[in-house]
Amino acid sequence: MQSFKRSVSYALLVCGMTIIPANLRAADPELTAGHVTATRKSIEKTSGLLENLQEDIVEELSGEKEKSLFRLADNVESELQLLDKTVSNKNPTRQALYQQFDRVDARVALLVKATSELTPNRPLIASMAERIRVQSDDLHFLLSTGDISKERQRQVLARQAKSMKSAAKHFAAGADYAILGRPGHAPFIDAVKKFAEKCESFEKTAGENDVEKCKKEFSILTDAWREAVEGFRLLLPNEDYHIARLGFRVDQYHRRIFDLLKMPGKRPELTLNL
Repeated sequence: MQSFKRSVSYALLVCGMTIIPANLRAADPELTAGHVTATRKSIEKTSGLLENLQEDIVEELSGEKEKSLFRLADNVESELQLLDKTVSNKNPTRQALYQQFDRVDARVALLVKATSELTPNRPLIASMAERIRVQSDDLHFLLSTGDISKERQRQVLARQAKSMKSAAKHFAAGADYAILGRPGHAPFIDAVKKFAEKCESFEKTAGENDVEKCKKEFSILTDAWREAVEGFRLLLPNEDYHIARLGFRVDQYHRRIFDLLKMPGKRPELTLNL
């Protein structure tokens, strides 16, 4: 039991994640105090990413187009603070939260689009904007907790699938860079790459609004994740910190989707031997 607790604590530490409810099945018309705290922490994290993006813009870019990008980030931050205010209100309604989140999300979409159109390409800035988009998906998940309407769960599934695809891509790239060449780790790298490829396919299925098809494909995806989990246990927590962080991030998305689809059986869970 003590070893299990240490593994969980390590997972949360390396991910920099807060403990949030993963199950969307229980009806809960209002956000609980725990949801509010987690949501505000997620908002704070998003603000930090926006600040980092703006610092990168100032250091690396110049010109009116780039200043426009800087102002777009400011617009996101402005709407984000209004969301924080709405969340902090006593007994905020879901309608009010969803409306304000939609304003944040629309501006995040504009920001991501603008960074992707920079010429020449600025991969580091585009990557930071993608992290902000993923964080917006996290906010969407938190605010949707307890909403059992089919439309909302469809949205959550599609957005979490997209974030899992992004996280799996980074996990595969990171593992390939940091571990390639180490004796005995080739099967793990292959398993992670295979999983990342299947995440690409699953994201498309998740947007089709076919639950049974999603369950079938996610079951195959879970088998691929099980192979990655087995290889992950061979990593060294004191040496593979970055890879562990990437892996636990993927594991979070897999857990959320596993619960959302009400998958049967025991989920393969990422752990490290501490």
